[in-house]
Amino acid sequence: MEYITLGKIVGTFGIKGEVKVYSSSQFSSARYKKGNKVSLFNEKTKDIVTLTIKSYKSNKNIDIISFEEFNNVNDVEKFINYLVQIEKDSATLPTGYYHYSDLKMCNVYDEEDNLIGKVKDIEEYASYQTLRISRNKDKDVLVPFVKAFIKNVDLENKKIVIHVLEGLL
Repeated sequence: MEYITLGKIVGTFGIKGEVKVYSSSQFSSARYKKGNKVSLFNEKTKDIVTLTIKSYKSNKNIDIISFEEFNNVNDVEKFINYLVQIEKDSATLPTGYYHYSDLKMCNVYDEEDNLIGKVKDIEEYASYQTLRISRNKDKDVLVPFVKAFIKNVDLENKKIVIHVLEGLL
C-alpha cells in the first residue's frame, strides 16, 4: 500500500490532545475532515498508528488537529516527529494537480526534447510550488510549477516538459 505524506507533527497544542502539523498538503481542509482516517508513521522505528480525525484548524503553515482516540496532551506527545499520512488511493486530486511523490524522479525536458535533469524535490513558496531539478554536473535548477513554465506532465512515462526562458538554466 502506498501512502501520501500530509505533513509532520512538530509539537502539541494546548492540553486537550491537539497536535501541530507542519503541512505539506495544499488540501489540508479536505484531508482532515472530521471522521477521516490518517496514519501516523515513525520513520525511525517504522511504527504506524491509524487514528480518526476529531477536529482541524489552520494557522498559517501549521495545521492543528486532534484525534478521536486521544483527549490529553500526554497521550499525543509521543507522536512528535511522526509523519501524518493517508492512503494514496483515497487522496484524489482535482484535474491539473499532482501528488509530489509522483513528480519526484520524473525526467525533465525542454521543448526540443533535450534532457535537463530529474525532479529532486518540490519546494513550497508563498505563491507557488517549485520543482528542484538535479542536473548531472551542474547546480540544481529551480523551475516554478506554473503554466508559464510547465508545458506537459506525463506521469505514466515519468516525463515533464518545460518552457526554458533565457537565463533559467
